[in-house]
Amino acid sequence: MRLSLRIPLLGAFFLMGATLWSASPASTGALSSLHATTRLSTTGSGKQPAPLVVEVWMKNNKMRAKLGDRVQIVDGSNAMFFSTKDPEKRLMSQPLPPEYRATTIAQRLQQMQTIPPKASKKKVGTAKLLGYATTVYEVTMPGTTPDQKESVKTWEANIQGATVPLRVERRAPKGTMTNEVTSIQVNPNLPDTLFTAPAGYKKVTIPTQPPMPPASTPAKPKH
Repeated sequence: MRLSLRIPLLGAFFLMGATLWSASPASTGALSSLHATTRLSTTGSGKQPAPLVVEVWMKNNKMRAKLGDRVQIVDGSNAMFFSTKDPEKRLMSQPLPPEYRATTIAQRLQQMQTIPPKASKKKVGTAKLLGYATTVYEVTMPGTTPDQKESVKTWEANIQGATVPLRVERRAPKGTMTNEVTSIQVNPNLPDTLFTAPAGYKKVTIPTQPPMPPASTPAKPKH
């Protein structure tokens, strides 16, 4: 998960309350929009004083993520950041590197789940979360020293053709980070205004980041 422009989903993955919306896992058709809430909690030396709650909206190639007063909006080729409490009303804008541009939700989620080339991924079970059947995978990431070795366990659901991680546990020698979707709504009617810059904010352009190595191909799970 190398995309530093996104607020911590995810994500991945993703997205105030723990109420499950009434979207049915049996819905049919392509995944064109998504509204979800995620909760990020940590243990060990990096423990947060309280879980972080991120709300996310996705529509086609656009995404909006909100963490407290901080908001991020991503379209197919740009990322914008602003704070609703910023007295100067600055809108930070930055072009996305080509490897992180997407045209669909499925592509965006795929980018969030890319793992390092030397990592290994294997299926370790199944489970049901939020009414969806998930496949549980464990990803082991090599470290140059024992205190750097980490492993990631993901609960992945196929939601209308897109792989959606409903829970991710990242374990490292100094602690564990858990990011779980607490609510999800599939194909809701989302207004385009969610993905546009707020009125009255001044745009500040940030140069594109230096080119990154091509994203690795997701590892094939071992059965």
